[in-house]
Amino acid sequence: MSILKSQNILFVEKFPYQDGGTPTDKILILLSIDEESALILQAKVTSTQNCPDAYKKHGCCNTNPVLGISHYCFTPYRQIGEKIDGSKFSFEKYTFVYFKDDIFEMKALDYITKLKGNTRLLGKLSNSEFKRFLKCAQGSKTIKIKHKEKVKKLYETIFCTVDKNIAD
Repeated sequence: MSILKSQNILFVEKFPYQDGGTPTDKILILLSIDEESALILQAKVTSTQNCPDAYKKHGCCNTNPVLGISHYCFTPYRQIGEKIDGSKFSFEKYTFVYFKDDIFEMKALDYITKLKGNTRLLGKLSNSEFKRFLKCAQGSKTIKIKHKEKVKKLYETIFCTVDKNIAD
């Protein structure tokens, strides 16, 4: 089974930062795999809180232009998907994706070369959580434009087609 699928939640030992920083263990959520360009768009999650406690609630926070913080928060022990064994997946701590820094691309070949052997599949984000996450990313004022466009296209491809089919 390929772990390189949209919505998969991966654990990476000694994640190699693109800026050359010291590798640390990281959890990633794969957003999309563009087979044409061989690029993987992903979100890096962190338990580091860079926002006031008032913005520490589950879901989207794109409402603080003063602080310039735009993020998605996963609250502890709230089911957001399924583990590979079918049981409930949740984070044990408050966990964040900061759109300014944590959405990035990597060439598929580099991904396979750098992460092979130190990556394991933890689970899969539920469709409803994935939809909320992508919708939030689209509304972010801090996400890079090229990533925002890809997120919008991904959202429309997955969810607008499904919603249209339901309406028909």
